Amino acid sequence: MHTLIIVDDEYYVLDRLKNGINWDELGFKLIGTVGNGKTALELIGQNPPDVLLTDIQMPEMDGIELIRQMRKIKPDIVCIIISAYDDFKYAQQAIEYGVRRYLLKPIDLNELTELFLSIVHEEIKHGQNLNKFGGRHDVFDENTVSNTLINKAVQYIKQNCECKMSLGEISEYLYINPAYFSSLFKKNTGQNFVDYVTKVKLEKAKELLLKSDYKITEIAENLGYDDYTYFCKVFKKAENVTPLEFRTKYILGR
Repeated sequence: MHTLIIVDDEYYVLDRLKNGINWDELGFKLIGTVGNGKTALELIGQNPPDVLLTDIQMPEMDGIELIRQMRKIKPDIVCIIISAYDDFKYAQQAIEYGVRRYLLKPIDLNELTELFLSIVHEEIKHGQNLNKFGGRHDVFDENTVSNTLINKAVQYIKQNCECKMSLGEISEYLYINPAYFSSLFKKNTGQNFVDYVTKVKLEKAKELLLKSDYKITEIAENLGYDDYTYFCKVFKKAENVTPLEFRTKYILGR
């Protein structure tokens, strides 16, 4: 029999989840029902379950932090989030920490029962990776969220290409870990973050060189390059001509 811990700070929700489903029939032993993340983490440290079913918004330690800390204790625990918040930020963080299901309250007990039967139970029984499973139970889909993240990042980069831009800044904007974002960006675009930002800035530089009367020093400054010489070096490396040669060739050379 597999083991389960349920965490929710709302007593009536906890009671409903505990008593509204016959866990024994599903092949699960309920080893704990807890009202906050801190106590849940202590219980997990003493007796790690196979499955953690947890709320997000809780006192002392929220569900995301609970899962983050729990991963240090037992990385392979199957995590399911239940939440009253249909918030994209939470979905992003949930994916980052390996949560495979995010269900919205009020919870349909029949749906939750089917979820444990068709997905979680099979995951534990056969040692399979939940990445292989799909399902209509998902409030979010990992690929969909990843694509949305990258689209938001690309839009942000293009709209703010005149500013200095760091991996940490855009990760904070997206509410995700910088290392995770860096890996995700490279996986989805085929380019690392710095190279992509440079590419966007140089495209904007070429536009300004052709369509404005800005001095090259002003263009460099407008694109967040404090060092004019460095800007010219980066531009020449990408275009095989200096900014001045580029402007001369396409404007005065006509």
